[in-house]
Amino acid sequence: MLQLEMEKAGQQLVGVSQMNTILAKIDFLNTSKKARLGSVIHTDSANYFLAVSAGKLTVRGINFFAISLSSPIGKLLLGKEEKEVVVFNGKSFRITKID
Repeated sequence: MLQLEMEKAGQQLVGVSQMNTILAKIDFLNTSKKARLGSVIHTDSANYFLAVSAGKLTVRGINFFAISLSSPIGKLLLGKEEKEVVVFNGKSFRITKID
């Protein structure tokens, strides 16, 4: 039983280490109008932080969804620009701003 718990903890440590590696690659000083790793994407329906999958975050009263580049919505948003319309799961939304 203890061995299983140790393996589980080891897997969690690997996951956290991978997230840390991805977050370390974000260049917050270099801005782009195209969605890329580290972009904050505002749409007319939701806001996204394109980095790692961390769920819903609230910053200064505004909700964001932290999503990974490998998620379906992350793959769809990657490379998109402001004012583009994106269709996901049959619903369309417009990108209003990319930080």
